Amino acid sequence: MLEAKLANAQLYKEFETIPRRKDNGSYICALHEENKRLNFDPNFLPYDDNRIRLTPTRDNRMGYVNASLITVIELWINLF
Repeated sequence: MLEAKLANAQLYKEFETIPRRKDNGSYICALHEENKRLNFDPNFLPYDDNRIRLTPTRDNRMGYVNASLITVIELWINLF
């Protein structure tokens, strides 16, 4: 079933309609000077409102990691 879905060009057309960035997205934490070194690619930054927050440490005082929370169940359901 998954292979059939992936073979359907409609899936890719729908994927291309997903906005690349939120209109009102905020990247304040990702752009903080202390965190810039943790962003491997400046084109992919986590939004402040859904970024994963780590427990702050001496080396990472803001508890920052370049990652966003994604609910896998929703992605799986939307795929079918």
